[in-house]
Amino acid sequence: MSGKGSLDNIKYQTRGWNISKVIVGIVSLFFCVLWFSRNGLFDPKSSFDFELAGYAHLASHCANIPPISESEYYGRQIELAKKLYALNASAYIAEPGANSQFYGNFSNTNWKLSERPLLLIISPVVTYSASESDHASFVDIQPEVTILTPKVPSLPSFNAR
Repeated sequence: MSGKGSLDNIKYQTRGWNISKVIVGIVSLFFCVLWFSRNGLFDPKSSFDFELAGYAHLASHCANIPPISESEYYGRQIELAKKLYALNASAYIAEPGANSQFYGNFSNTNWKLSERPLLLIISPVVTYSASESDHASFVDIQPEVTILTPKVPSLPSFNAR
C-alpha cells in the first residue's frame, strides 16, 4: 500500500560507529581518570578523609552520655497510649525504622539482616478504678506492646544411622 499516509516513503537514517572515534573516546576517558586519580580528585578514600577531617573532634563529644534508659522508652510508650486513647485509636503500628527506634529501641539497622517482617504494635490498655473519696471513676492508661513477626518453622531432625 503506498500513498500519502504510507510508511513506505519514510527513509531511515542510521549512523555507523566510526571505530576511530570510539578508540579516541576510550583513550580520552582513560587519561581523564588517570589525571583525576593522580591529583587526588578521584580517590574515594581521600575525599572521605577530607569530609571527616572537620568533624574529628566530635568523635568523643558524646562519649560520656549514657544510652537512653528503659524507663524513658516506657514513658514514651505511656504517652503514646494516652494519645491513642484520646484519639479513640486502637493501636499504633510501626515497621522497623525511626519510629520503632523511638518507641521500642530497635530499627531497620537492627532488623535488616532478617528475612522475616516485623511490626511493633502499641495499644492502650484502659483500667477504670473508683476513687474512695468521691466515688468517681478515673482512668489509668498503660501501653500494651506487641511484636508481630512470623514464626520460623523448625526443621525436622534427622537421626544419623
